[in-house]
Amino acid sequence: MPGEDFYSALVERDDGELERIDISASAWTGPPEGCAGWWRSRVPELEKGKVYWAPPDVLLAFFEHAIAHKQNEIACVTALLLMRKRLVTWKETQATEQGSEMLLVCPRNQTDYRIPECELTPDQIGVIQAELGEKLFTDVAEPEIDTGELAE
Repeated sequence: MPGEDFYSALVERDDGELERIDISASAWTGPPEGCAGWWRSRVPELEKGKVYWAPPDVLLAFFEHAIAHKQNEIACVTALLLMRKRLVTWKETQATEQGSEMLLVCPRNQTDYRIPECELTPDQIGVIQAELGEKLFTDVAEPEIDTGELAE
């Protein structure tokens, strides 16, 4: 029902993909096994029409998962989102034997990320953006999280 609290979790499936699962607040017992990140949110009230991205640490965990699983296209589009949100900054592009590679820096966790540059069509970007929206939305500007939100 609109306005009710629930928890969202990104859980790694057997095939390595992250799947978003939503659990009612009354059924929540903590992060499920294989959880990359979770947050508390509220069922959107459709007339509000405003949705927000998941908390920064969850976005970074999603990005790191894409890198670790060589999901280069998803990592590239997520990198653009993270740059727009000022969670990472572009440092340089380097030539490698496999092609070009972007070096991104995250001041939040003091980490450098290297991801292959991707040439994506607008349709491919749209599909990935829709996937990100499906997995990483919330209806509150600052969802409730705590220090246990990310799996080690």
